[in-house]
Amino acid sequence: MAYNFPDAPTLGQTFNQWTWDGEKWVMAGSTGTPASAITFTPTGNIAANNTQAAIAEVDSEKVAKAGDVMTGALTTPAPVLPVTTWTAAQQLSARQAVYAAPIDALAYNGMQINGNMDILQDGSSGALVTAVSRYSLDCWRAAFVHATATFSFAQNTTVGGWPHTNGHQLQCGTPMATLGAGEYVNIHQRIEGTRCARLAFGMAFAQPVTIAFWIYASVPGTMTVCVQNGAGDRSYLVPVTVSAASSWEYKTVTVPGDITGTWLKDTGIGMIVRLVFASGTTFQGTPNTWLASAAMSSNTATNFFANASNFVVVTGFLVLPGSEAPPKERAPFIMRSADQELLLCQRYYAKSYNQGTNPGTLTTQGAMNGTQTSVAGAVQYFPIILPAVMRTNIAAATIYNPQVANSQVRNLTMGSDWTGTAFWGQGDRYIAISSIAPAGSAVGQSSSFHWVVDGRL
Repeated sequence: MAYNFPDAPTLGQTFNQWTWDGEKWVMAGSTGTPASAITFTPTGNIAANNTQAAIAEVDSEKVAKAGDVMTGALTTPAPVLPVTTWTAAQQLSARQAVYAAPIDALAYNGMQINGNMDILQDGSSGALVTAVSRYSLDCWRAAFVHATATFSFAQNTTVGGWPHTNGHQLQCGTPMATLGAGEYVNIHQRIEGTRCARLAFGMAFAQPVTIAFWIYASVPGTMTVCVQNGAGDRSYLVPVTVSAASSWEYKTVTVPGDITGTWLKDTGIGMIVRLVFASGTTFQGTPNTWLASAAMSSNTATNFFANASNFVVVTGFLVLPGSEAPPKERAPFIMRSADQELLLCQRYYAKSYNQGTNPGTLTTQGAMNGTQTSVAGAVQYFPIILPAVMRTNIAAATIYNPQVANSQVRNLTMGSDWTGTAFWGQGDRYIAISSIAPAGSAVGQSSSFHWVVDGRL
């Protein structure tokens, strides 16, 4: 019998009882070639030269998934590790991008004081005077120079929309319609050298500092963050864009450490951080580089007070060692509580009056009360324990009568005043005043006075 097989069969194709194995037609039921008869030239780690022996060889060398034991060490190729040599810019970007719990732990590393603008011990608010840097909120100053403009400052408690209770407001009445070369306006904080010494500014290994804050401005524009030494001959200027009017915006800048210049590390002015909202050419400079000058404003900045009634409010102010700042969602968590800030503020300014009561107010609340121990006409000394160790020895104190507008100790029993009240003993933790008991007074009567001490930078 003759078969007319297909001319171009494919592997596995059948024809009647025949199957094409790639080389020939094989009848069903016939015996194929045994594996031991299929030979090849061995390569690699295989020593056998036929399929059957090669299979047995491989099977004897493999490790079973369970119940087997290796008889030698397993050698693997060396892993390919990521590049660990990064540029400074790459390192900075990586650190800023990584969220870590230590961000929140930075709260007590913040070199700023009263960054939440919660503390206002002396009750200051009102007008500024041109060319006079005036204390505003605790540890803050406000200053401007202009021929015709008028400015006021206040602790703002009404502008909502940010996660802080208070803000530092600066507002113009008469505007800075034009700016002369030496004219400017800013708020700033002087930081004690002992607080910022850790940055090692002025040394070869000086470290960066990061500044963060919230700002609400009546107009958009470009302000300047200025970091300056106490002598005013080293400055670094960073332009900061306020994108929209009447909207809270969170800003962060990082300033590289200064390896030159004189940066005090004692109880003097170690660093000044300025937030500058307008400046003439005299105080302008090139941004983003250290300058050997008193420049405070970038030459790209704009004037935030060109129109009457313009204002800015700042809060959530942070000055942190290093190059990391918290994201805006976590920024409130890094702020110290008001009671802790008050203790820090009292290193620079303290009073006997209750918090929220302005010095000079006629009240006995919070006053220092004592019992007269001297006879009429004799001197008595009144020791005062200060609430915190002051920045410097206190060589003077302001005394207020709690019932009459003068600076004498008050005899509450008689309703009369002591005389010759004077500062007597100086110190950074204990001070004293002296006064002469009024005529007609007697031992055991009650006396009272208020005091204020000032060690601000």
